Amino acid sequence: SRWQGDRMAPLGLIEDHHDQTWGSIGYHHLDEALKDGKATLEASLSDIANRVVASRGANGPSVVVFNPCSWERTSLARTGKVYLKDRPAKNVSVVNSTGASVPFQVERSENDLAGNLAMVDVTFLAENVPGVGYDSYRLKFTAEPVNSPETALTVDEAKFEVENAFVRIRLDPTHGTLTSFVEKESGKEFISSEKFSTPAFHGQPNMKYPFLDKDPDTSYDSATAKASTLWLEKGPLRATLKAVHTWKQLTYETRVTLCVHSPNVEILSRVLTRVPPAVDDFPEGRAQRDINNGYWLAFAPSFTTTAVHRDFPLGVEKTEHARLHGLTFADLVGEDQGLLVIHSGCQYFRKESDGTWSNLVMREWESHFSDEYGFPNYAEFNHALLAHGPEMDDAQRTRAAMEFDSKFLTAVSTASSGNLPAKKSFVRVTPENVLLSAFRKRPDSGYEIRLLETAGKSADAKVELGFAASHAVETDLHGRATGKPMGGREISVPMKPWQFRTLQIV
Repeated sequence: SRWQGDRMAPLGLIEDHHDQTWGSIGYHHLDEALKDGKATLEASLSDIANRVVASRGANGPSVVVFNPCSWERTSLARTGKVYLKDRPAKNVSVVNSTGASVPFQVERSENDLAGNLAMVDVTFLAENVPGVGYDSYRLKFTAEPVNSPETALTVDEAKFEVENAFVRIRLDPTHGTLTSFVEKESGKEFISSEKFSTPAFHGQPNMKYPFLDKDPDTSYDSATAKASTLWLEKGPLRATLKAVHTWKQLTYETRVTLCVHSPNVEILSRVLTRVPPAVDDFPEGRAQRDINNGYWLAFAPSFTTTAVHRDFPLGVEKTEHARLHGLTFADLVGEDQGLLVIHSGCQYFRKESDGTWSNLVMREWESHFSDEYGFPNYAEFNHALLAHGPEMDDAQRTRAAMEFDSKFLTAVSTASSGNLPAKKSFVRVTPENVLLSAFRKRPDSGYEIRLLETAGKSADAKVELGFAASHAVETDLHGRATGKPMGGREISVPMKPWQFRTLQIV
């Protein structure tokens, strides 16, 4: 990873990253791709937003909310920084395409010398945004005070309790994490506070690390240490409690959030350390299959886990293994209830002897082979916990994970007129176990969509297009036509379990 550690980098490098690891070089390429992709995406969304008919009943710019998933959703949308010019105002609110006020939270604002708003950044509730489509909203500026419409989100600071229409949670004032997670319809508890508050951070530092403090930490366990807590948000759209555990050479921070629209409890975990975790013993110099040492986040369900449903590319499977990887989720399932642990990126989980589950957040292995310490000293993880009953299937698990990782996108427009309606879907796919996994404009002509069955059962997929099309034809993965022309703006395709099919739209 460092030119074998004993020779100079070659001359005439294509890229001057000879002092970096292969991993950091790879992330550089990913960053460049993300930068180019973001510019293309923003240009496309801005073009659509500028052609949407502006809603009435407000005096500010339009905010067009895009839903990248292929089904109708309700979630939070954020404007980003909106600068005011020649529009004196003290306050802001948000209205939908019919002119009705919607719940909102001002994230940030700046005033000019006269005390008027110069910049606002607003989060608001966007309801029933169509799949692969958009809905339009508008900012309303006024000199009078403005209150957000009431919501079902309530916060009891003294009791550290938060609830919405779906769940009720209680947070530990000592650790800042979950001690209770009740699904209101069933009344069932999904977190075991007897073991620890969820999530808990634990791990052993590497006591051979040459830069340890004189009196170093010997272990980390947030369940036995007191944290400093602070309410960052108290509604009306989000409630967030921040907790920070500080040791001599490591800091662990969590932010537990409940939103008004969702049954998910979202958890942001961050680790900053000056000492790597202990390394595993490698028999005969080879890497072992199981990971034992590292820094971990632990989850304590209130029920006995009998199986785990985890996903991988283009599929989901049920497993009884005590150690596993999950691409975007690991569903801890009991006899009549389950706790879906959603995460971003492939994660490693292991079952502990007490029935709890740990998720690896940081591992150090290079020093065992090279006596060099190349561990990442910072890690950041996003999780969502979804309580559910026995009715949860693989299609619902997949949708929940996609919603968590596919936030609403927004584009702000000052255009006063356009040729697109205030609300529109470009592609609608049914039934719910069939997902739209890809939608693109072909380099030659027309469009291309890819469908995926996600519940392991046959289905008759129906695709409704929100744009003009003469016909569709199935193609192989190289884009070559393999079937007969079908449909037009309405297409029917039979799907086998876990099958994916690609269609060219002409």
